[in-house]
Amino acid sequence: MFHFWSPHPGGANFALADASVRFLRYDADAVMPALASRAGSEAVNAGG
Repeated sequence: MFHFWSPHPGGANFALADASVRFLRYDADAVMPALASRAGSEAVNAGG
């Protein structure tokens, strides 16, 4: 129902807290919950 992605091919642009804009590919979905959290210290399974 809720997701971080757009209908663009390959990924989407994201504005980050340091005022930069980065293109993140769809296979970055494992790290998206940690990037979207303000709590910090989340464990990230980057191994896929």
